[in-house]
Amino acid sequence: MALTRKALGYLIIAYGFIFLSLALRTSWLTIFVLPIAIYLLASSKLPKTNPIPLTVSRQVRPTRSFGGEDITITITITNISTQTIDSFQIEDKIPSELKVNGSNRMFLSLKAGQTISFRYDISGPERGTYVIGPTEFIFSDTLRLRSVRLQLRNREELVVIPRIEKLGLIDIKGRRFGPWPGLVPSKRMGVGTEFFELAPYRPGVDLRRVNWNASARAGMLITNEFEGEQVIDVLVLLDCSESVKSALFDYDVLEFQVSFAASLCSQLIQQGNRVGISVYGAVRTWVAPGFGKRQLMRLLDGLATVKPGPVSLPIRYVVESVVTTILPARSLILLISPMIGREVVDTIEAIVGRGYQMVCYTPSASTKPGPPSESSGIARRIFAAERMLGIARARRMTTVLQLSPEIPVAPLLRVRTKWSRT
Repeated sequence: MALTRKALGYLIIAYGFIFLSLALRTSWLTIFVLPIAIYLLASSKLPKTNPIPLTVSRQVRPTRSFGGEDITITITITNISTQTIDSFQIEDKIPSELKVNGSNRMFLSLKAGQTISFRYDISGPERGTYVIGPTEFIFSDTLRLRSVRLQLRNREELVVIPRIEKLGLIDIKGRRFGPWPGLVPSKRMGVGTEFFELAPYRPGVDLRRVNWNASARAGMLITNEFEGEQVIDVLVLLDCSESVKSALFDYDVLEFQVSFAASLCSQLIQQGNRVGISVYGAVRTWVAPGFGKRQLMRLLDGLATVKPGPVSLPIRYVVESVVTTILPARSLILLISPMIGREVVDTIEAIVGRGYQMVCYTPSASTKPGPPSESSGIARRIFAAERMLGIARARRMTTVLQLSPEIPVAPLLRVRTKWSRT
C-alpha cells in the first residue's frame, strides 16, 4: 500500500521537527514527533485494504461518430462482495486531447450488492481513434494514510470518422469491368438504360424490348439492345505527406482531402463499385477493394487514422510496389493530392504509363496576398508557379480537377470528363 498525501504531510512535519532539534541542538523539540509517530504506527496496525470485488461496465454512445457531436459515456459499478465499501475513488481514464463535460472521477460508497451509475460527456471530438479507459480505483484505510490502486483492463475504442458530403451520382467511366451489374457504361451490349443498337430477335429475349416500328420495316422481329452497365475497380489514393501543411493553402487541406476521400468512397460504394483506399502519409493505410456497407466502414475507419507528416518511402515506390501489384491493370485510380513537387507528377506519369485510368483532384491554393515579408512572398509565388506547372504537365496525361471548400464539389463530379485513350 502506498502512502497518501495526508501521510506524507505528517512525515514532512515529523522530519521538520527532527531537523530543527538537530539544528538548534534542543532535544525537547522531538517531543512533537512522538504523537505523529504513534498516529502512523496505529495506522500500520489497521487491517490493510485489499482490492474489493467490483464489476464495472462502460457504455459509449455512439462508439463511431462523424464528429461534431457529443459522446456520452455511462459507468456502472456494482459491489458483488458481502461487505460495505466505504469511500473509494473511481476514475475513468480518457486521452488528454479530449474535452470532458462533467466529471470522469467520483468518490463513492457502496453497500453489499449495491449498484451505482454515473455519466459524463466528451464534447465534439475531432477525427481520429481514441482509447477510452482503463478504469482505476483508489482504496484507502480508515485513517486515510495508506492507499492501494486497482486498474482494470477495460479499454474501449472510440472512432471519429470523417464527415461525408452527399455528392450525388458521380460520372465515371472504365476500361476494365467486373462481371457484376452496376452503373458504369461498358460500351458493350448488356443490362442498362442507354440505347446501344438494334439487333435481330433472339429466343428468350423479353418481348417488351421488341422495336415494332423497326420490325415492320425489316419484316422480322427487331429488338432494342442497351449499353451494359457494370461495376469497376476503383482505388482512392490519398496523399497526406508534409505538403498538406504548405503555406500555399489558407485552410485545413488535410481535413478537406480526408473528408472528400470519405465522400468519394461512400458514393462509389453506393453506386455498386469495388472500392479500395491507399493513404500515403505519416500513417500508411491500405484497404483492399471490396463491396458493401462493411467495406465502407473499413474505408472510413482507415481514413479516421490519417495523420500528416514525413514519410519513409517515396510515393512512387509505394505505388509501384503495392498498388500496381495488387490492383488489376486498367482499373481506375483517383488521386487526391496537393500536387506539390515533381515526385507526384512523376508518379502520375508512371501510373498512366502502366495502363491505369486516372483522375486527379487537388485543392485550390489561396488567392489572398502572402505575408508582408518580401522574401516569404517571393518564395510563395515561386512555389505556386512550380505547382501550376506540375498541374499543367499532369493535365497532358490525365484529368485534373481543382476543388475548393468554398465551392460545392458535387456539380464538378457530374460534369463529363475527358478520359485519355492510353
